[in-house]
Amino acid sequence: MKAITPTKQEPSPAKSEKAFPCFPKPMKIEEMHKDRMGEYSKLKAKVNVAEHIRDIFSTKECKEDVAESKTQSTPHSLQAMKYKLEAFTPKVQQTFEKDMTRYGGILFKSLIAIDKKTLCLGLQNILVTVSTFASDSADEIVEAKNEQGTTAELSIKYRPYLQEFLEDVSKKFELVIYTTFNQAYMNAIVDCIERKKKYFVHRFYDEYCLFANISSGIKCLDFLYGNRTAKDIIIVENRAKTFPMSMDEVIPISCCSEDDVKKDTDLVKLAAVLDQLQHDKDINETIKSYRHIYSVTK
Repeated sequence: MKAITPTKQEPSPAKSEKAFPCFPKPMKIEEMHKDRMGEYSKLKAKVNVAEHIRDIFSTKECKEDVAESKTQSTPHSLQAMKYKLEAFTPKVQQTFEKDMTRYGGILFKSLIAIDKKTLCLGLQNILVTVSTFASDSADEIVEAKNEQGTTAELSIKYRPYLQEFLEDVSKKFELVIYTTFNQAYMNAIVDCIERKKKYFVHRFYDEYCLFANISSGIKCLDFLYGNRTAKDIIIVENRAKTFPMSMDEVIPISCCSEDDVKKDTDLVKLAAVLDQLQHDKDINETIKSYRHIYSVTK
């Protein structure tokens, strides 16, 4: 395969900072998180990493993912999936062939120091909660126009300590965002997150998911193997089955909850876990061991 570097990001759709008529203009993210790094650091220092690892890998959802992975013979790469096509319906076969044609030969190379591992972060319900409905609890509201030319107003709620988390982990990892949102929605949201500082080396959206046009899409990391290996990639998702071919690289995280937003410190706890894993020689094996040790506990 020919390795290429990513092209320059296309300009994001024009954004509007207007609020819905029923509530005040939202506060900008840099104002929300000003002077919170000290508080973030103190919270992180108190995290019991071993206890948190046990908690996140012993949830009901995590156990279900492990059980599902044991009962399904999911191929572990795009190449392997090619040989499973006979088991798919004609519609799925056609979709897969189109997906392979679209990006099967593209490899995105790491653009930073090779001693840093790659951290692949989900977006919706992980870093933010986004809705197309008016919300008086939104931190920010922006407009985004999709490929069909339809404009939507996106209500964005940022997870607590988001900016502090990104500032922290971006010094230790190569950051990649991967979402099932379309490109316009993703750019509008990530541009807000990165208004103050750029964190993400690559942005991947629904066009980089398999079967995105017939389902919610399956995320696949084959195109990241330009000069990386699975042992150097960490994935953060609320469900490992989102990456059926890379489940052993997934660190689970709970979904954002507006009802419990003041108590949500999961990004701080995640950062503490990542500190412990950043120098691990084989992330894949470490996460796999956590997943299978705690998934069988009661």
